Amino acid sequence: MVLEDFWLRFYLRLEDYLRINNFSRINSSIKLITSLLRLDKQTRLGAYAYFLVNNHNSKYRNIFIEKALKIAKTYNTFIDINDNVKDHEVLYRSIIIKKYVNETERGILLISFESELIKIVLSKYFTQIENKYQIIFLPSWQPFYSSAF
Repeated sequence: MVLEDFWLRFYLRLEDYLRINNFSRINSSIKLITSLLRLDKQTRLGAYAYFLVNNHNSKYRNIFIEKALKIAKTYNTFIDINDNVKDHEVLYRSIIIKKYVNETERGILLISFESELIKIVLSKYFTQIENKYQIIFLPSWQPFYSSAF
């Protein structure tokens, strides 16, 4: 048991050291290079995102952002603003955690990120909702480079 505790503490300290000293930039560079060898756009987009998060001060930052945006634009996942389907106006994965009281005490609205973000932002009531509620987006499996985000 003592040996297990030693290795656990050692592993956690090593992990902290690597995180603090930003060794993840090496891993992100390797992922980026290997993604360039593959034709899979989604893998490459993920590698660009991972690289940009871990190498935010890279001199190639703007180039990778442009490449990532070019790939992201090829995905047809946006909701058409002119589409009048009522489903696009209804938030299904959301809940009012705290009701609106008055101008000094806004309510809290919790919204699932991946399916509801674009709906609420494109809603004609967005400004009214934003004025009455603190909007919290529930984290999801989908990374920050979602086309809607």
